Amino acid sequence: MGKVISGFPNGWAGAISRAVDDIVEAYANVSGTAIPFGSPVFQDSERTGVTGIQAGAGTETFLGFAVRSPAKTPNVYGTEDENSRGAYEAGEMVDVLTRGSIVLEAAGSGILPGKQVYINLDTGKAVSASSSSTLMIPGCRFRTGRDANGMAEVVLVTRNLM
Repeated sequence: MGKVISGFPNGWAGAISRAVDDIVEAYANVSGTAIPFGSPVFQDSERTGVTGIQAGAGTETFLGFAVRSPAKTPNVYGTEDENSRGAYEAGEMVDVLTRGSIVLEAAGSGILPGKQVYINLDTGKAVSASSSSTLMIPGCRFRTGRDANGMAEVVLVTRNLM
């Protein structure tokens, strides 16, 4: 007998959620560390490539979010945990969503459509409240609340350029 789905999850971290208005650009990962799918991506200080969250990251260097790559996704269907998320390794080209909609890992309460998106600099997760350990993502709003897997859809309404 079939199973009835009562609600659809938002998807996996880094998955583009609506393809109508998305702009994705490729940049070299020059950070020396992996950038997980769905993580915020910043220009490096020399503007030769991109990095993940690092000390001193600010809104002026924010570019977008690392897009989930089907070729690099270790677990396409079924459950996914933190260890099987997938990432762009150091030196690889990173697909970065600079405008459009994407699914991010979210934490905390108060995540509602239309609310401002902040990134917790310690965990890399999207949150809806400002604190000393968060960075406001300019031009970015939640489109949905968190689903049962802790994922939320966000929209970058303005394009970020390098």
